Amino acid sequence: MTSLAIFTASLQKSLARIWLNLKSEKYDRREWFNFVAKVLGSNRNAGNKPLLFVGLATSFLASEARSQSEFLVAYDIFKIALVRIWAAIDKLCEEKMVIFDQLHEEYCLLIEDFIETHKDDLTRKEGLYHDDNGAVESILYPIRTFCVLGSLSYLAYFWGKKGKSEEENQLVKLIETIICKNPSALTPPLDSLRKDIAITLTELCKTQRKKFAEEWMEKLLENLYQRYIRSGWWPSVSDEPQEVIENTFHFSSDKGKPESYLVPILFRFCAKLGAKKIYDRYRVILEDFRFLEFFPPEDIAIAESEFIEGNLEHGTLIERKFPQKFDDYCVKVCNIPLNKFSPIVQNRPYILQMITDVHLHYVFPEIYLDF
Repeated sequence: MTSLAIFTASLQKSLARIWLNLKSEKYDRREWFNFVAKVLGSNRNAGNKPLLFVGLATSFLASEARSQSEFLVAYDIFKIALVRIWAAIDKLCEEKMVIFDQLHEEYCLLIEDFIETHKDDLTRKEGLYHDDNGAVESILYPIRTFCVLGSLSYLAYFWGKKGKSEEENQLVKLIETIICKNPSALTPPLDSLRKDIAITLTELCKTQRKKFAEEWMEKLLENLYQRYIRSGWWPSVSDEPQEVIENTFHFSSDKGKPESYLVPILFRFCAKLGAKKIYDRYRVILEDFRFLEFFPPEDIAIAESEFIEGNLEHGTLIERKFPQKFDDYCVKVCNIPLNKFSPIVQNRPYILQMITDVHLHYVFPEIYLDF
């Protein structure tokens, strides 16, 4: 893509359409994702002009979302832009990484501002707060609960990587309070919310709240299981609104065995935490379910490239049967060669926790879970 291509009438119209849809509360993340990808092109050496153009468009649209108190939309706009910029530049080029870092700082400030504005509201039992337009929101709405937890955990993770341990610990305390005071933190309605759950568990474990992490995991598994045996409900593996509605209200009579990417992730945390009691109980009572995991290709270079691009051509999706002996599973988890995945880790490792939340239908690569 030439530098002049970013100023084409087609792109201007696309950006205007995204902005108008945002103003009318019809934000479509696919449209924004495709727009950013088109501006930056498919190569990994985008010029400064496309990067700056995406940065300015991101700041503008996020500001519009913020003015409507659509914080989660603003988060999404930032995340998509940051991940696409990350994938489109040579990570050895610090000059271009400055653009990324400046945009990432704006993203973190957005989360901080949300916390500052709604901290008191988020820690109330009922979880209600008034937004800037006078409307009442509720963190009790499950999707919002987990998205907020994921965003706070990401910021805490980032502060920790930057050496700001005091700020990190303050955020983790807030995360614990939200989980304790909001019953919806035990009921993820979508399997895709595993991304928010995984980063929250990662941050809890990283800051030595392992007992709390275990307790939350156990409550999640028990609540999901009890709801299933009482009503047949299970978190939807699809993010499509119609399928979520059908799954929630049982419009489909033949649902088959429940599928889950979330439960295998929780089992992996059991292994990392040594939570044998939780693993032994739920491996047995959920063993008839379909548990799915993603395994990256053995070639580390290909694995990292696909991880950044959200392209799983060489990875493998399999249905898991977990070992009866907990110790055997712990050994398998400990043998995952995380140390081989070094290039990304050496370059702004916090971006790892953002990537899987951007790509549609992306399977959380459990191999990267580390604390």
